[in-house]
Amino acid sequence: MSRLQGLIQRSLPLAQETARPPVESWSPTQLLTLDFFVDRFGQWFYEGRPFTRPDVARLLTRLLRREADGEYYLVTPTEKNRVRVEETPLLVIDCERHLGTDGPEIRCETQYGDWLTLDAAHPLRLVESQVDEGADQPSERQVRPYITTWAGVEARWLTQAYYRMLEWAEEADWDGRPAWVLTSCQQTFLLSYQDVDAC
Repeated sequence: MSRLQGLIQRSLPLAQETARPPVESWSPTQLLTLDFFVDRFGQWFYEGRPFTRPDVARLLTRLLRREADGEYYLVTPTEKNRVRVEETPLLVIDCERHLGTDGPEIRCETQYGDWLTLDAAHPLRLVESQVDEGADQPSERQVRPYITTWAGVEARWLTQAYYRMLEWAEEADWDGRPAWVLTSCQQTFLLSYQDVDAC
């Protein structure tokens, strides 16, 4: 049995539980050195070879956490293995809006079919940067949106899902700049500045 097969056999029973595994509370002491990588499109690789079974990638993703060093780790109660992540291991592919007695609620779907609610525990985070369009073109400011899922793990909004949220946005002033904001679960989140391109 390969080291990867052994880790998967030990990990899958934990990840297959209906409730999300309590990875935040585990204190593994054994550090493994398996070569895992997740590219910016959420594709898992092992020793440079892509995973061919999305169900295994989904279950392993449920065992991820992000630690104080900013790195992602695949954890069990006794073991942990660093996972190199190009951007985020999860992607938001769709979202939906419900109106309840307490106002609007935005729910977001990941590429594995898991749903998250945009709220105080799962906030929206924007990263603003300068994008160089080439020598003959001026650079432009751009924002990329992320949502915190669990244990510090983040998901990046795909463009189509992000623009769907813009349909529900309202104009507002944010830190002295005209902006688009979104309300969910009685929380207001900055969705974009009006003078910045998104995604």
